[in-house]
Amino acid sequence: MISTSIVSSLFLAMCQVAAPLALVELYSPGQIGLIQSLPVLFLFAGNLVARFVDPPIPGAWLATSLVMKPLSYAAIGCHLPALIPSALACGSSFSDSVNGPRLANTIAEGFPSADRGKVFAAQQGSGSLLSPVGLILAGVLTTAVTPQIMLMLCAGILAVLAIIPCMKSGFWHFRTSGVAQPANSFA
Repeated sequence: MISTSIVSSLFLAMCQVAAPLALVELYSPGQIGLIQSLPVLFLFAGNLVARFVDPPIPGAWLATSLVMKPLSYAAIGCHLPALIPSALACGSSFSDSVNGPRLANTIAEGFPSADRGKVFAAQQGSGSLLSPVGLILAGVLTTAVTPQIMLMLCAGILAVLAIIPCMKSGFWHFRTSGVAQPANSFA
């Protein structure tokens, strides 16, 4: 999953350049506000839910988050009605925030306490390793293709990269060992 995360950071950065450009070209200010703001409310709601509920089948929540984000970018690139990219981004934000504590606990459970800082640093660092390269590439590509085309291409690659970890054994239940642990376990 770390290798796909590293590569994904390149294309995510490119989407983050192309999406605002496409939004301004394709949508009204009110629609842009909906697409950009509503997912933040769902992020907050997911954080509240995560305080009280351990998500069943945690890999499904992660897969939802990983796949819905590029689909929201693709929906913008296709100039679908504003509710569609907004709903996809809301689903990604909500599922990511509901599942975040479980993912962090699973990572922590899989490593001795002395190594956890290194593991978390590697996990966080891998998610942004190629972002600067993506930003530079996006800047160059915006002179060659429209933001919509760049958004569609990068979103498609991101979606494929999101599906790859879902095929790994143990992904759906976050099993790093033979026994699954509840999210509130810090043993």
